[in-house]
Amino acid sequence: MRNDGVQYQKSFEAMCKAQGFHVFRLRDSKDVNGLNKTKGGRRLAMFPCPADFLVAQPGSMVLTEVKSTQNKTSFPYANIEPAQRSAACICAVIGAPYNFWIYSIALEKWFILPAAEFATDIKAGKKSRKFEELISVH
Repeated sequence: MRNDGVQYQKSFEAMCKAQGFHVFRLRDSKDVNGLNKTKGGRRLAMFPCPADFLVAQPGSMVLTEVKSTQNKTSFPYANIEPAQRSAACICAVIGAPYNFWIYSIALEKWFILPAAEFATDIKAGKKSRKFEELISVH
């Protein structure tokens, strides 16, 4: 089965809602092209979103990008799209909350990578982050 990330986004959303968070999913190109049937299978262009979700509870809101990987030891930063990379780095600079939630398919486990740590890694030239260096979610 091809990993398009959809099942992990749904799992993340359900997990957050079960814990009482309000979750707003930002629409992406899959949504837009699914809503707007075009003739001849043409796809519509869409500006990239900074993240998959806004996750909120009273007094706080976090931009959250959900990723999944089959890599057994680390999360490759090549999986992060330019708009997400930019948004995470901007949030890191201004101190705004932005998290990557990463599902390791091989380990069957969730991990969190805060944007501030991602931005530090990028400045240092790192291309990935080992799972053992990430925040593990039980």
